[in-house]
Amino acid sequence: MKRTFPDNSILLTSMLLAAGWMGGACAARAQERISSIRISTAPVNAYYMVDGVFYQTPTTFLWPAGSKHTVRISPVQEETNSGKRVTFQNWSDSTGVLTSSRPEIVVTADPSVTYLRANVQMEYAVWLVYFDCAGNTLAECPLSPGTVEVNNTPFFKSSRVYLPVNSKVTLQVTPNPGWIFAGWGPGLFNSSQAFLNSFQLIQPTSVYPRFVRAAPITLQTEPPGLALLADRSQVITPVTLDWGMA
Repeated sequence: MKRTFPDNSILLTSMLLAAGWMGGACAARAQERISSIRISTAPVNAYYMVDGVFYQTPTTFLWPAGSKHTVRISPVQEETNSGKRVTFQNWSDSTGVLTSSRPEIVVTADPSVTYLRANVQMEYAVWLVYFDCAGNTLAECPLSPGTVEVNNTPFFKSSRVYLPVNSKVTLQVTPNPGWIFAGWGPGLFNSSQAFLNSFQLIQPTSVYPRFVRAAPITLQTEPPGLALLADRSQVITPVTLDWGMA
């Protein structure tokens, strides 16, 4: 019996085509299993950790789809003695769904999530410099000459408060009994000496409220109970006022 065999060129071509198709399919499947995600912070390059490794600049990661990864950022990052710090606000991603404010999140690699961003806020320090005390309450610092409110937050001693860059800083001074407010020392971005003052925070700033001892002055009339003008305000005698000592 005569046997026939397929043409070798046809067989080889078929084998190559099959191999090419299988290789392309495998490559396509391999490509589908890889997730590319870019992780960064904004508006500044703050430090963050991915799977225990520190990064600062925007970085692209290639992960197998479905793999699990831990991403973390410190809630507060402060430059030592610079008066500058970064505070974490929340996370956002390319889908617009993620809004977590937890510093640490677990990410499952997914090709549909192409970027992850830690939204941070740059802040500058406002240093109040006028009275040192180790106490944490006004009762523990009875010699404090007065209270300085920074954006409605009261401070009774030298303190440091952080506020967002370019924000408006409003100051209000209330002298304690026996003291009067004598204006501001150098450092503000204006020349106002009023007990109400404000400025734009464009750099770390030291603020020097000045207090001086008051002299108690008693105003009397004969007979008592008469009205007088003192500092352009009406008072009824007898009355004791705190006036600045010359």
